[in-house]
Amino acid sequence: MNEYKDYGRLVGVKYESSGGSMNFHSEFDIEVNTSEIVYTTYYENYYFDDLEGEADEAKLAELDGVGRVYPKEDEWVDEGLVERRHAPVSSELWQVLAEEFEYLKPELAECKETTREDVWKWEHENEVLDGGDYSLLHLTWESDAGIYTAQFRIPSSRRWSTIHETLHEMVRPLGRDLRRIGEKQLVEMLLSTTRYSYQITPVHGEASYYFFIHDEAYSGSKSKRLTPEQWYVVRDHLNTLDLSDVKQGAYSDRYYLRFTYNDHESGLYYLIDPKTEDRIRAFILSLGY
Repeated sequence: MNEYKDYGRLVGVKYESSGGSMNFHSEFDIEVNTSEIVYTTYYENYYFDDLEGEADEAKLAELDGVGRVYPKEDEWVDEGLVERRHAPVSSELWQVLAEEFEYLKPELAECKETTREDVWKWEHENEVLDGGDYSLLHLTWESDAGIYTAQFRIPSSRRWSTIHETLHEMVRPLGRDLRRIGEKQLVEMLLSTTRYSYQITPVHGEASYYFFIHDEAYSGSKSKRLTPEQWYVVRDHLNTLDLSDVKQGAYSDRYYLRFTYNDHESGLYYLIDPKTEDRIRAFILSLGY
């Protein structure tokens, strides 16, 4: 299991984003904690998904009015910009947010403090004409050591889609499919050496798995189908492997083990020694698949 910093309990999320100059009025800012939406800003005439685009205008206006702050008579505000403060937040949606970030803890990486103005300045200095896009994430944690806030890189995980949908659902609750993944699970493996390769991968749209073998010393090349139960035996064995001290590998390495999990599109490569490879191969062969 990978080592990671356990920040404690999530108590606040701040997210600022824009699709850039090619997505006019796509700016979306939100700061939310366990009890309320501290503030959020977005444009009422920009729809972030089909659900918003197809919603009744009166319903959207009602949602946008909760906690809305209207400009004073002599105050200029961009037309269509909605600003809301101290709006209620669903406890169920906050729980979703907290659980998803809990899953992501091993992958969270702090980064240098950056503002949208920093992004704009860099683009101006480098003559970027069609930029303006940014995604900035700050998280606040509570532990025995106190309150800690830092900026983090946007995780490269399918779970980010759930988090993104949840933040929008908090602001405009329309019944979105949050596309939750649940507990992290190994869904595919590839064992590759100069002498053989073994791969088990799910069949798209079916409850079965492809099992590809290329091993001249055993049976040459062949493929067959495995049931979920057969895959679970292999998966459970692979989950017992201690890879905490194993270096990150790559597709070009001669000996590697690739794991793909349900919350990632691409796999993680582990550079392991031939003896470990052979032990894994021996286990798979012992199953008689």
